[in-house]
Amino acid sequence: MFNVDERIASSLPYLRVFYEVASCRSFTRAAERLHISQPAVTRQIKRLEAILGVSLFDRGSSPVQLTPAGRSLLGFVERSLSLLEEAHHLLESYREPTLKVGATRGYSKTTMPRILAGFQEENPKVRIVLSVDSSQGLERGVLEGVIDLAFLANPDHRRPLLFLPFREEELVCIASPSFVADLGERVSLADVVDYPFIVREKGSGTHKMVMEAFEAMGRKPKVLVEASSPEFIKEWVKAGKGLSIVTASSVEEEREEGKLRVLPIVEGLHLDVYVALLRGRRDEPLISAFLRYLGVR
Repeated sequence: MFNVDERIASSLPYLRVFYEVASCRSFTRAAERLHISQPAVTRQIKRLEAILGVSLFDRGSSPVQLTPAGRSLLGFVERSLSLLEEAHHLLESYREPTLKVGATRGYSKTTMPRILAGFQEENPKVRIVLSVDSSQGLERGVLEGVIDLAFLANPDHRRPLLFLPFREEELVCIASPSFVADLGERVSLADVVDYPFIVREKGSGTHKMVMEAFEAMGRKPKVLVEASSPEFIKEWVKAGKGLSIVTASSVEEEREEGKLRVLPIVEGLHLDVYVALLRGRRDEPLISAFLRYLGVR
């Protein structure tokens, strides 16, 4: 045991507020997430700064920016929250076994039903909860303990999470059979950059990969619509509204039925899919069993 410094003890109630403001870069949005008033958030941040004797935010900028001291504190707070979540989930494992899994919208339809059904067949007493979000949202969900682990593409490796390689997903260009007759059986990014595009929403791994690929060639696609729904994107492409770049596994059915042209991309774009979880949770019995089922270690 050790004696807790009085300043540390008195600052603990305010660290959650600090974390939300730092994450949102906004006092107003932090107040909304915490379900308290903005003045209450401001008072608590001022109280924390008084306790610590340093300024944590540069309030003259928009959005709100962290000072060097604030950035240092945020790193410690994130690690502390991760440890608390690990402790919480370890204690939860002594109760009814529940596995909370996160996946992107495309994966939740094409891949997760088979994976989760197979795991539950081998572990019938385990209750499974599936959450669907963008890759960015899934990372945050794992970090905050809302989900145990998540399948996501091209993650932010700066996050204090463990990313275990799962599989590689090929990206392909899709078009309506009647939309562009002069496109060959394979296309390069230069072939399609001038056509209208329907793309995934910001925060998705596919959006990040596609935009970075076009930027690398010094061009920007003509984005007609951004959408979070893979089904919406496919329907718009079927209607001849434009092209899109998606994972090959998400359009296998449409390709077989002749509803979409599925064109391999010369540059060989692909998404690296990972299983993300808190570093200290890998050896928890239920999570360890799921990782073994996946063949991921």
